[in-house]
Amino acid sequence: MEARFRPIVDTSKLMNYRHGGQWQLRSNDEGTVLVHWKPRTAEGRESTKRYLRIECNPAKLHRGCIQTIYRRLEPWLGEAMTFENFVQEVRFTRFDLTFDIKAPIEEMIFFHLLRKTNSYTYTYPASKFTPHGTIRQHTIGAPNSDRQATLYDKNEESGKAATCGVYSGYCTTLEGRQIPVLRRIVPRTRFELTLKKVNSLNELLSLKNPFENYNFKQFIMLRHSLPKHKFLFFLDSCRVRGAQAALSLIDDQRERTRYANAIKEVPNPSWWDPNVIRNELPRALHRILAFEDA
Repeated sequence: MEARFRPIVDTSKLMNYRHGGQWQLRSNDEGTVLVHWKPRTAEGRESTKRYLRIECNPAKLHRGCIQTIYRRLEPWLGEAMTFENFVQEVRFTRFDLTFDIKAPIEEMIFFHLLRKTNSYTYTYPASKFTPHGTIRQHTIGAPNSDRQATLYDKNEESGKAATCGVYSGYCTTLEGRQIPVLRRIVPRTRFELTLKKVNSLNELLSLKNPFENYNFKQFIMLRHSLPKHKFLFFLDSCRVRGAQAALSLIDDQRERTRYANAIKEVPNPSWWDPNVIRNELPRALHRILAFEDA
């Protein structure tokens, strides 16, 4: 479809820019590219800097979406700005690397391998809960830090029921009767790693594996690591606080180290291999950079 450009009228959505708009690259509302230009200073005056801010989610767009964006901007970029130069010279301020796990979030422990388990309570990681009291999200890293890892229930976030079965509609039998259709919802937990201060695609590809400092364990594998009821209480605390925050509540350093080692010694789930996940990155980038007809 031909991309439609719609100016942003609501000034509250312009952030620190004087003008903005969005391209509709797909028929649904999610397939949009936000564009802002003419930045303003903190005092509200127009800045002397001249640049465009572009925001999009390639996962919700089509193959070669970066080239589509380039083609829309090409008349204003000049002949010297080829697509290759465009990709190399554009400054990326944020990358979100994500993948989905077909397991419920409440069955996992998620932690950072290098994070110190000091005896104070962290502001992060933080946990969020649904109105029913079930876990919705764990976060490691502050929102303004260079890296923030988030684990959340994607079914809950997208509005789908977290239960195994929900009525998704009705079908008509041969006799003409309407009967409800029961559709099974597969558990879907999303891991999202936000990287800032990675200025280019080349820098992203040359970066040391950003996943290797994070780890997952399954509760079912941990229950018998230490034959004490206190350890089971600790695991319950991990469910609602996250492993780092639960460890930080233990004042006794030797006990804290013992519990931390008990977690780390349990084998990783079969789906968690940071190297395999990192090796998918070049293919994912190729999908958003390649031509639509490639």
